[in-house]
Amino acid sequence: PPHPNPLPRKAGGEGVGAALAVGLFAVSDRLIWHATEVKPYSLDVLVAVAVAWGYVRSRHWSLINQCVLWILVLPATIWLSYPTCFVAGGLILGMLPGAWRSGWGGRLMFIALGLAVATSFVMLATGPAHAQRDAALSDYWVAQLADWRHPQHVPIWIVGSTMEVDRYSLLPFGQFLVPFAVIGAIQIGRRNGRLLTVLLAPAVLTLIAALLGKYPFGGGRLNVFLAPGYILLVAEGVPPCWQWLRARAWLLLIVIVALLLMPVGQTIFRTAMPWPRPDFRTPVAFVFQNGRSGDVISGDHWELLYYTRDEYWRYETLGGIGSRKLTRVWVITGTDPGVVDAVLSQVPPIWRRVEAREFDGTIAVLMEFSP
Repeated sequence: PPHPNPLPRKAGGEGVGAALAVGLFAVSDRLIWHATEVKPYSLDVLVAVAVAWGYVRSRHWSLINQCVLWILVLPATIWLSYPTCFVAGGLILGMLPGAWRSGWGGRLMFIALGLAVATSFVMLATGPAHAQRDAALSDYWVAQLADWRHPQHVPIWIVGSTMEVDRYSLLPFGQFLVPFAVIGAIQIGRRNGRLLTVLLAPAVLTLIAALLGKYPFGGGRLNVFLAPGYILLVAEGVPPCWQWLRARAWLLLIVIVALLLMPVGQTIFRTAMPWPRPDFRTPVAFVFQNGRSGDVISGDHWELLYYTRDEYWRYETLGGIGSRKLTRVWVITGTDPGVVDAVLSQVPPIWRRVEAREFDGTIAVLMEFSP
């Protein structure tokens, strides 16, 4: 039987966007990679998809029934997937117009839903999430948090970080698909503004958290849960662009096909040539075996903290180097010159560079205190 609240489509585009969304999702290099890790990031993606799907399937229910469903699901899911906080926030914002127009029974249930999600979030934020946050993690996140020391750069950072989220979703050039996502957002917004809110609000809330310095926003695994929403918007925007260009500038259709095939090429390439991982184990072992007993290790990668766990005192965050009475520090990072310069710039200027040892994708720079 027909759906009681269908989303009308223009003739000729029915099903194409859905097929394209499934195809792009299936070949996304990052989604495939995270699905093979012993990490929660694929679960984050699953929650984002399940909540959007659940909203579409239940949007014709009464507000009370919708709230009962999500009260049973969201507070518990937040403890399984931290980004559910943002996904749940997007869902609640999408349901807000219906609650505003509802009777008091619906409004009270909507308030109960908000309180249940907020209570679960506060318990998580003040408990496990707070306990897991430390200086090393903050150093690792610093590029994906707004730098309010230079407020004039924050607008540029917002644009750049948003492009990075889009690029990461559909490597290698996912950011060039943004025009399709904009058109897709307009298409969905005209038919169902609440659904558009459910898809877009999690990204906006994540950005706000990054502006407050609470959660990273950019091209990385912690934001991969935003990929399904972006992919859906891109897929929704391609059919109308195709129809419009076919009658006016058909040569540009080749560009569209090339852009859509890029993620396929990326996945095929990485299947044949796996993504290289920088080696942090070897430089740490080198310092332990060849350095002095008082040498300390620092850098911008979480693996350094892991490999020094048996001698935890030998690790120090970049920001903490100046607070300890140290004489020698080995700063370990990637070999890209720009990354090396950026990392070393965080070491106090009274430290001088003594030597550097290169390894497989990493470099260990010895810094000595020079008052």
